[in-house]
Amino acid sequence: MNRRKFLTDAARFAAATSAFPFARLAHAVGPFTDYKALVCLYMYGGNDNHNTIIPLGAEYAAYAAARAGLAMPNSTNIAADNPANSIFARPLNAISPSNMSGRSFALHTSLKKTAALFNAGKVAVVSNVGTLLQPTTKAQYLSESVPLPPQLFSHSDQELYWQSLSSELDQTGWGGRFADLMEAARTNGNSPLAIATTVSGSTPFLRGETAIPYSISPYGPQPMRAYRSWDAYAGCTTCPNTQSIFESRIVAARVNRYEDAYGDVLARAIDTQRFISVGMETTPTFRSDFPGTGADVLPLADPAKPGLAQHNGVTQNPLAEQLRMVARMIAARDNLVAPNGVTPKRQVFFVSIGGFDSHGANYEDHARLLAAIDSAVDAFQRKMEALNISQNVTLFTAS
Repeated sequence: MNRRKFLTDAARFAAATSAFPFARLAHAVGPFTDYKALVCLYMYGGNDNHNTIIPLGAEYAAYAAARAGLAMPNSTNIAADNPANSIFARPLNAISPSNMSGRSFALHTSLKKTAALFNAGKVAVVSNVGTLLQPTTKAQYLSESVPLPPQLFSHSDQELYWQSLSSELDQTGWGGRFADLMEAARTNGNSPLAIATTVSGSTPFLRGETAIPYSISPYGPQPMRAYRSWDAYAGCTTCPNTQSIFESRIVAARVNRYEDAYGDVLARAIDTQRFISVGMETTPTFRSDFPGTGADVLPLADPAKPGLAQHNGVTQNPLAEQLRMVARMIAARDNLVAPNGVTPKRQVFFVSIGGFDSHGANYEDHARLLAAIDSAVDAFQRKMEALNISQNVTLFTAS
Protein backbone atom coordinates (compact mmCIF):
# COMPACT_ATOMS: atom_id res chain seq x y z
CA MET A 1 0.00 0.00 0.00
CA ASN A 2 1.60 3.27 -1.09
CA ARG A 3 1.32 6.52 0.83
CA ARG A 4 -1.33 8.06 -1.43
CA LYS A 5 -3.59 5.03 -1.14
CA PHE A 6 -3.04 4.92 2.62
CA LEU A 7 -4.05 8.57 3.03
CA THR A 8 -7.04 8.12 0.73
CA ASP A 9 -8.24 5.07 2.63
CA ALA A 10 -7.55 6.72 5.99
CA ALA A 11 -9.73 9.68 5.00
CA ARG A 12 -12.48 7.30 3.94
CA PHE A 13 -12.18 5.39 7.24
CA ALA A 14 -12.37 8.64 9.22
CA ALA A 15 -15.53 9.67 7.38
CA ALA A 16 -17.21 6.30 7.81
CA THR A 17 -19.87 5.93 10.48
CA SER A 18 -19.94 2.14 10.19
CA ALA A 19 -17.51 -0.16 12.01
CA PHE A 20 -13.84 0.41 11.35
CA PRO A 21 -13.03 -1.39 8.04
CA PHE A 22 -9.82 -2.89 9.44
CA ALA A 23 -11.98 -4.69 12.00
CA ARG A 24 -14.17 -6.10 9.22
CA LEU A 25 -11.06 -7.44 7.51
CA ALA A 26 -9.88 -9.02 10.77
CA HIS A 27 -13.32 -10.50 11.37
CA ALA A 28 -13.37 -12.08 7.93
CA VAL A 29 -10.31 -14.25 8.56
CA GLY A 30 -11.56 -15.84 11.81
CA PRO A 31 -11.96 -18.08 13.72
CA PHE A 32 -8.76 -17.30 15.58
CA THR A 33 -6.48 -19.83 17.21
CA ASP A 34 -3.69 -17.43 18.16
CA TYR A 35 -3.64 -14.48 20.59
CA LYS A 36 -3.40 -10.81 19.59
CA ALA A 37 -3.76 -7.65 21.66
CA LEU A 38 -3.93 -3.97 20.76
CA VAL A 39 -2.96 -1.37 23.40
CA CYS A 40 -3.94 2.28 22.90
CA LEU A 41 -1.75 4.74 24.83
CA TYR A 42 -3.63 8.02 24.69
CA MET A 43 -1.81 11.28 25.52
CA TYR A 44 -4.49 13.73 26.67
CA GLY A 45 -4.08 17.40 25.82
CA GLY A 46 -2.17 17.21 22.54
CA ASN A 47 1.44 16.03 22.44
CA ASP A 48 3.89 18.44 20.78
CA ASN A 49 5.03 16.00 18.12
CA HIS A 50 7.40 18.54 16.51
CA ASN A 51 9.52 18.39 19.66
CA THR A 52 9.10 14.63 19.97
CA ILE A 53 10.61 13.81 16.56
CA ILE A 54 13.21 16.33 15.40
CA PRO A 55 14.89 16.55 11.97
CA LEU A 56 18.68 16.76 12.05
CA GLY A 57 21.33 17.48 9.42
CA ALA A 58 20.59 20.14 6.82
CA GLU A 59 16.89 20.21 7.79
CA TYR A 60 17.49 21.23 11.41
CA ALA A 61 18.01 24.92 10.56
CA ALA A 62 14.60 25.14 8.86
CA TYR A 63 12.98 23.35 11.82
CA ALA A 64 14.60 25.71 14.33
CA ALA A 65 13.60 28.79 12.31
CA ALA A 66 10.00 27.63 11.91
CA ARG A 67 9.64 26.79 15.60
CA ALA A 68 11.49 29.88 16.82
CA GLY A 69 11.51 29.81 20.64
CA LEU A 70 9.83 26.39 20.75
CA ALA A 71 12.60 24.47 18.96
CA MET A 72 14.53 21.78 20.81
CA PRO A 73 18.26 22.55 20.81
CA ASN A 74 20.36 19.85 19.21
CA SER A 75 23.44 18.42 20.90
CA THR A 76 25.72 21.07 19.38
CA ASN A 77 23.55 23.98 20.55
CA ILE A 78 23.39 23.19 24.26
CA ALA A 79 24.17 26.27 26.32
CA ALA A 80 26.94 25.78 28.87
CA ASP A 81 25.07 27.63 31.62
CA ASN A 82 22.09 25.27 31.80
CA PRO A 83 21.68 23.44 35.12
CA ALA A 84 22.68 19.80 35.22
CA ASN A 85 19.11 18.55 35.52
CA SER A 86 17.82 20.64 32.62
CA ILE A 87 16.64 18.94 29.44
CA PHE A 88 19.08 21.21 27.61
CA ALA A 89 21.98 19.44 29.33
CA ARG A 90 21.02 16.21 27.56
CA PRO A 91 21.63 15.36 23.93
CA LEU A 92 18.86 14.43 21.54
CA ASN A 93 18.51 10.72 20.88
CA ALA A 94 19.48 9.97 17.28
CA ILE A 95 17.46 7.37 15.39
CA SER A 96 18.31 5.67 12.11
CA PRO A 97 15.25 5.07 9.92
CA SER A 98 15.99 2.71 7.05
CA ASN A 99 13.51 4.18 4.57
CA MET A 100 14.32 7.90 4.61
CA SER A 101 17.11 8.04 2.01
CA GLY A 102 19.80 9.06 4.46
CA ARG A 103 17.85 11.85 6.16
CA SER A 104 18.61 11.97 9.88
CA PHE A 105 16.26 12.42 12.82
CA ALA A 106 16.28 12.33 16.60
CA LEU A 107 13.81 11.77 19.41
CA HIS A 108 13.36 14.10 22.39
CA THR A 109 16.04 14.07 25.06
CA SER A 110 13.68 12.15 27.40
CA LEU A 111 13.10 9.30 24.92
CA LYS A 112 16.42 7.51 25.28
CA LYS A 113 14.93 4.03 25.76
CA THR A 114 12.38 4.60 23.00
CA ALA A 115 15.19 5.57 20.62
CA ALA A 116 17.00 2.34 21.48
CA LEU A 117 13.80 0.38 20.76
CA PHE A 118 13.45 2.24 17.45
CA ASN A 119 17.01 1.44 16.41
CA ALA A 120 16.38 -2.20 17.35
CA GLY A 121 13.39 -2.32 14.98
CA LYS A 122 10.79 -2.52 17.77
CA VAL A 123 9.30 0.97 17.45
CA ALA A 124 8.04 2.71 14.32
CA VAL A 125 7.11 6.31 13.61
CA VAL A 126 3.92 6.70 11.56
CA SER A 127 4.03 10.31 10.41
CA ASN A 128 1.53 12.71 8.83
CA VAL A 129 -1.42 11.10 10.58
CA GLY A 130 -4.18 13.25 12.03
CA THR A 131 -7.80 14.27 11.73
CA LEU A 132 -7.40 16.48 8.65
CA LEU A 133 -9.12 14.95 5.63
CA GLN A 134 -6.47 16.34 3.25
CA PRO A 135 -3.44 18.67 3.39
CA THR A 136 -4.88 22.06 4.35
CA THR A 137 -3.46 25.57 4.40
CA LYS A 138 -4.58 28.28 6.79
CA ALA A 139 -6.20 30.17 3.90
CA GLN A 140 -8.14 27.05 2.89
CA TYR A 141 -9.26 26.53 6.47
CA LEU A 142 -10.49 30.12 6.83
CA SER A 143 -12.33 30.03 3.51
CA GLU A 144 -13.65 26.50 4.15
CA SER A 145 -12.72 25.61 0.58
CA VAL A 146 -11.69 22.04 1.49
CA PRO A 147 -13.40 19.33 3.57
CA LEU A 148 -12.65 19.88 7.26
CA PRO A 149 -13.09 17.77 10.39
CA PRO A 150 -15.70 19.09 12.81
CA GLN A 151 -14.66 21.63 15.45
CA LEU A 152 -11.00 21.54 14.46
CA PHE A 153 -9.72 23.73 17.32
CA SER A 154 -11.86 22.22 20.08
CA HIS A 155 -9.85 19.80 22.22
CA SER A 156 -12.87 17.83 23.44
CA ASP A 157 -14.37 17.44 19.96
CA GLN A 158 -11.07 16.45 18.37
CA GLU A 159 -10.49 13.98 21.19
CA LEU A 160 -13.83 12.31 20.47
CA TYR A 161 -13.25 12.48 16.70
CA TRP A 162 -9.79 10.89 17.03
CA GLN A 163 -11.14 8.06 19.19
CA SER A 164 -14.30 7.47 17.16
CA LEU A 165 -13.03 7.98 13.58
CA SER A 166 -16.42 9.36 12.69
CA SER A 167 -17.22 12.65 11.00
CA GLU A 168 -20.56 12.57 12.81
CA LEU A 169 -18.78 12.52 16.19
CA ASP A 170 -20.25 9.06 16.75
CA GLN A 171 -20.63 8.06 20.37
CA THR A 172 -18.93 4.72 19.67
CA GLY A 173 -15.18 4.38 19.31
CA TRP A 174 -13.34 2.34 16.73
CA GLY A 175 -11.88 0.13 19.48
CA GLY A 176 -15.43 -0.51 20.68
CA ARG A 177 -16.70 -1.27 17.19
CA PHE A 178 -13.84 -3.74 16.77
CA ALA A 179 -14.97 -5.37 20.02
CA ASP A 180 -18.55 -5.50 18.68
CA LEU A 181 -17.43 -7.61 15.73
CA MET A 182 -15.16 -9.85 17.79
CA GLU A 183 -17.84 -10.51 20.38
CA ALA A 184 -20.46 -11.18 17.68
CA ALA A 185 -18.13 -13.85 16.32
CA ARG A 186 -17.63 -15.32 19.81
CA THR A 187 -13.90 -14.81 19.37
CA ASN A 188 -13.33 -15.23 23.12
CA GLY A 189 -16.06 -17.82 23.56
CA ASN A 190 -18.71 -17.07 26.15
CA SER A 191 -16.22 -15.51 28.52
CA PRO A 192 -17.40 -12.96 31.11
CA LEU A 193 -14.24 -11.03 30.20
CA ALA A 194 -14.93 -8.23 27.73
CA ILE A 195 -12.84 -7.94 24.55
CA ALA A 196 -12.19 -4.29 25.47
CA THR A 197 -10.57 -3.33 28.78
CA THR A 198 -9.70 0.13 30.06
CA VAL A 199 -7.18 0.72 32.84
CA SER A 200 -7.83 4.47 32.67
CA GLY A 201 -11.53 4.95 33.30
CA SER A 202 -14.29 5.65 30.79
CA THR A 203 -13.22 6.35 27.21
CA PRO A 204 -15.07 6.87 23.90
CA PHE A 205 -12.42 4.72 22.17
CA LEU A 206 -13.73 1.48 23.69
CA ARG A 207 -17.45 2.29 23.55
CA GLY A 208 -19.28 -0.12 21.23
CA GLU A 209 -22.83 -0.53 20.02
CA THR A 210 -23.23 -3.79 21.95
CA ALA A 211 -19.81 -4.52 23.48
CA ILE A 212 -19.37 -3.11 26.97
CA PRO A 213 -15.76 -2.41 28.02
CA TYR A 214 -14.51 -3.64 31.36
CA SER A 215 -12.88 -1.05 33.61
CA ILE A 216 -10.12 -2.30 35.88
CA SER A 217 -7.97 -0.43 38.37
CA PRO A 218 -4.19 -0.27 37.82
CA TYR A 219 -4.02 -2.16 41.13
CA GLY A 220 -6.35 -5.00 40.14
CA PRO A 221 -10.06 -5.87 39.94
CA GLN A 222 -11.96 -4.13 42.73
CA PRO A 223 -14.68 -6.19 44.45
CA MET A 224 -18.14 -4.70 44.98
CA ARG A 225 -19.15 -5.48 48.53
CA ALA A 226 -22.10 -4.68 50.77
CA TYR A 227 -20.53 -3.69 54.09
CA ARG A 228 -22.52 -4.17 57.26
CA SER A 229 -22.18 -2.10 60.40
CA TRP A 230 -19.61 -3.62 62.73
CA ASP A 231 -21.52 -2.38 65.81
CA ALA A 232 -24.75 -4.04 64.74
CA TYR A 233 -23.25 -7.37 63.61
CA ALA A 234 -20.19 -7.81 65.83
CA GLY A 235 -20.07 -11.42 66.98
CA CYS A 236 -23.35 -12.29 65.26
CA THR A 237 -23.31 -15.80 63.74
CA THR A 238 -26.98 -15.91 62.76
CA CYS A 239 -27.26 -12.50 61.10
CA PRO A 240 -28.24 -12.42 57.40
CA ASN A 241 -25.52 -12.43 54.73
CA THR A 242 -25.67 -8.84 53.53
CA GLN A 243 -23.59 -9.59 50.41
CA SER A 244 -26.03 -12.30 49.34
CA ILE A 245 -29.00 -9.99 49.93
CA PHE A 246 -27.26 -7.18 48.01
CA GLU A 247 -26.58 -9.39 44.97
CA SER A 248 -30.07 -10.93 44.95
CA ARG A 249 -31.63 -7.46 44.93
CA ILE A 250 -29.40 -6.40 42.03
CA VAL A 251 -30.77 -9.09 39.70
CA ALA A 252 -34.39 -8.82 40.89
CA ALA A 253 -36.76 -8.02 38.01
CA ARG A 254 -37.99 -4.42 38.01
CA VAL A 255 -40.68 -2.59 36.10
CA ASN A 256 -38.50 0.46 35.59
CA ARG A 257 -36.24 -0.24 32.61
CA TYR A 258 -33.50 2.04 33.84
CA GLU A 259 -33.35 0.22 37.19
CA ASP A 260 -33.43 -3.16 35.44
CA ALA A 261 -30.56 -2.22 33.10
CA TYR A 262 -28.57 -0.74 35.97
CA GLY A 263 -28.95 -3.99 37.89
CA ASP A 264 -27.70 -5.96 34.89
CA VAL A 265 -24.60 -3.77 34.68
CA LEU A 266 -23.83 -4.21 38.38
CA ALA A 267 -24.36 -7.98 38.24
CA ARG A 268 -22.11 -8.25 35.19
CA ALA A 269 -19.42 -6.19 36.95
CA ILE A 270 -19.50 -8.48 40.00
CA ASP A 271 -19.30 -11.63 37.85
CA THR A 272 -16.45 -10.23 35.77
CA GLN A 273 -14.49 -9.11 38.83
CA ARG A 274 -14.73 -12.60 40.35
CA PHE A 275 -13.78 -14.28 37.07
CA ILE A 276 -10.70 -12.07 36.60
CA SER A 277 -9.67 -12.27 40.26
CA VAL A 278 -9.64 -16.07 40.15
CA GLY A 279 -7.80 -16.09 36.82
CA MET A 280 -5.13 -13.70 38.08
CA GLU A 281 -4.58 -15.31 41.50
CA THR A 282 -1.33 -16.95 40.44
CA THR A 283 -0.11 -14.14 38.15
CA PRO A 284 2.91 -12.27 39.55
CA THR A 285 2.50 -8.58 40.30
CA PHE A 286 5.40 -7.59 37.98
CA ARG A 287 5.96 -4.62 40.29
CA SER A 288 9.75 -4.91 40.17
CA ASP A 289 9.58 -4.92 36.36
CA PHE A 290 7.74 -1.59 36.20
CA PRO A 291 9.72 0.89 38.30
CA GLY A 292 7.94 4.05 39.32
CA THR A 293 10.92 6.08 38.21
CA GLY A 294 13.96 4.97 36.25
CA ALA A 295 17.47 6.41 36.28
CA ASP A 296 16.69 8.58 33.26
CA VAL A 297 13.62 10.05 34.97
CA LEU A 298 15.14 10.91 38.34
CA PRO A 299 16.60 14.33 37.41
CA LEU A 300 13.08 15.42 36.49
CA ALA A 301 11.25 13.49 39.21
CA ASP A 302 9.11 16.19 40.79
CA PRO A 303 5.87 14.51 41.97
CA ALA A 304 4.05 17.84 41.80
CA LYS A 305 4.58 17.95 38.04
CA PRO A 306 2.67 16.16 35.25
CA GLY A 307 3.47 12.53 34.51
CA LEU A 308 4.43 11.54 38.05
CA ALA A 309 2.58 11.00 41.33
CA GLN A 310 3.31 10.50 44.99
CA HIS A 311 2.12 7.32 46.76
CA ASN A 312 3.16 6.44 50.30
CA GLY A 313 6.05 8.87 50.02
CA VAL A 314 7.42 7.25 46.84
CA THR A 315 7.45 8.96 43.45
CA GLN A 316 5.61 6.74 40.97
CA ASN A 317 4.78 6.64 37.30
CA PRO A 318 0.98 6.14 36.93
CA LEU A 319 1.33 5.09 33.29
CA ALA A 320 3.74 2.33 34.30
CA GLU A 321 1.10 1.10 36.79
CA GLN A 322 -1.52 0.96 34.03
CA LEU A 323 0.76 -0.93 31.63
CA ARG A 324 1.75 -3.27 34.46
CA MET A 325 -1.91 -4.25 34.84
CA VAL A 326 -2.24 -4.79 31.06
CA ALA A 327 0.84 -7.03 31.21
CA ARG A 328 -0.68 -8.99 34.10
CA MET A 329 -3.93 -9.55 32.22
CA ILE A 330 -2.06 -10.69 29.12
CA ALA A 331 0.07 -13.02 31.24
CA ALA A 332 -3.08 -14.49 32.84
CA ARG A 333 -4.85 -15.13 29.52
CA ASP A 334 -4.51 -18.93 29.70
CA ASN A 335 -6.13 -18.88 33.16
CA LEU A 336 -9.11 -16.79 32.01
CA VAL A 337 -10.97 -19.78 30.59
CA ALA A 338 -14.57 -19.22 29.48
CA PRO A 339 -17.27 -21.71 30.54
CA ASN A 340 -17.05 -23.29 27.07
CA GLY A 341 -13.28 -23.80 27.48
CA VAL A 342 -12.11 -20.92 25.24
CA THR A 343 -9.29 -18.60 26.36
CA PRO A 344 -9.01 -14.98 25.15
CA LYS A 345 -7.91 -14.69 21.51
CA ARG A 346 -8.39 -10.95 20.87
CA GLN A 347 -8.20 -8.07 23.35
CA VAL A 348 -8.10 -4.27 23.15
CA PHE A 349 -6.69 -2.24 26.05
CA PHE A 350 -6.73 1.48 26.82
CA VAL A 351 -4.21 3.35 28.98
CA SER A 352 -3.56 7.07 29.16
CA ILE A 353 -1.42 9.88 30.49
CA GLY A 354 -2.54 13.50 30.74
CA GLY A 355 -1.00 16.93 31.01
CA PHE A 356 0.08 17.57 27.42
CA ASP A 357 -1.97 20.76 27.12
CA SER A 358 1.06 22.73 28.29
CA HIS A 359 1.05 25.65 25.81
CA GLY A 360 4.18 27.53 24.79
CA ALA A 361 7.77 26.72 25.68
CA ASN A 362 7.00 24.58 28.73
CA TYR A 363 9.96 22.28 28.09
CA GLU A 364 10.21 20.76 31.54
CA ASP A 365 6.61 19.52 31.77
CA HIS A 366 6.83 18.02 28.29
CA ALA A 367 10.13 16.38 29.23
CA ARG A 368 8.62 14.82 32.37
CA LEU A 369 5.67 13.43 30.47
CA LEU A 370 7.83 11.91 27.74
CA ALA A 371 10.19 10.50 30.38
CA ALA A 372 7.24 8.80 32.07
CA ILE A 373 6.20 7.31 28.70
CA ASP A 374 9.79 6.29 27.89
CA SER A 375 10.18 4.35 31.13
CA ALA A 376 6.71 2.76 31.08
CA VAL A 377 6.71 1.65 27.43
CA ASP A 378 10.23 0.24 27.69
CA ALA A 379 9.23 -1.79 30.75
CA PHE A 380 6.10 -3.03 28.96
CA GLN A 381 8.07 -4.10 25.90
CA ARG A 382 10.60 -5.95 28.03
CA LYS A 383 7.83 -7.76 29.88
CA MET A 384 6.14 -8.77 26.61
CA GLU A 385 9.47 -10.18 25.43
CA ALA A 386 9.95 -12.04 28.72
CA LEU A 387 6.47 -13.56 28.26
CA ASN A 388 7.39 -14.49 24.67
CA ILE A 389 4.32 -12.62 23.38
CA SER A 390 5.86 -9.41 22.02
CA GLN A 391 5.15 -10.33 18.38
CA ASN A 392 1.45 -10.64 19.24
CA VAL A 393 0.98 -7.35 21.10
CA THR A 394 0.98 -3.91 19.44
CA LEU A 395 1.03 -0.68 21.45
CA PHE A 396 0.29 2.55 19.62
CA THR A 397 0.06 6.16 20.74
CA ALA A 398 -2.59 8.73 19.91
CA SER A 399 -3.01 12.33 21.03
